[in-house]
Amino acid sequence: MCPSGWAVLIATFIMIGGPSALVFIFSCHAIGGWYGTFFLGIPYLMSCANTLRILLNVALTDPGIIPKIRSSSINYNRNYAVSYREKDELKIDACKTGAANFFSLAQFKLS
Repeated sequence: MCPSGWAVLIATFIMIGGPSALVFIFSCHAIGGWYGTFFLGIPYLMSCANTLRILLNVALTDPGIIPKIRSSSINYNRNYAVSYREKDELKIDACKTGAANFFSLAQFKLS
């Protein structure tokens, strides 16, 4: 399966792989000689390989980060709209931080 933005994917591989290769070649050996290449380079190469693996996984799979979880309270044959609650409708939890209150699911209403 080829992603729709395959040219951008190749460019992203080059932009990640090129600097990573330069860091591996120059930094790891300069920090600790051959021991630095082994003890820093191997985990670094594993990290780069994992980054490129995740990039391919994201590029080649269906979009969406959170899988859909079935709920008995949702009618899947009906269209829903999600909107923000008005300021007077919001309930602020004093135990939470401002950011936690802002990103809380209670901020949204389903209609």
